[in-house]
Amino acid sequence: MKDVYISKVASYLPNSPIENDQMESFIGFIGGKPSRDRSIVLRQNGIKTRYYGIDKSQKMTHTNALLAKNAVCSLFVVVVVISIEWTLLIQQLISVHCLQV
Repeated sequence: MKDVYISKVASYLPNSPIENDQMESFIGFIGGKPSRDRSIVLRQNGIKTRYYGIDKSQKMTHTNALLAKNAVCSLFVVVVVISIEWTLLIQQLISVHCLQV
């Protein structure tokens, strides 16, 4: 079996970061009431901001497929341009690969 190496990773975070005090305005309340344990849990886990693929009216802004596509596409950013022909070929390959996600 051949050795396999992870040589690059990428991520994509949707929309702007949401502060903890805005969290329930995005994901809603439990039983129509603010969570009693939210401040305790957030203090213990240390998370200060988070990203949601929804807006304040809970309408989806990003699907899982779109998040994956954007992360995969960010792996293939061409930093050095060798020639116009080579760049066009790379762009075509990247476009085809990103559509497969």
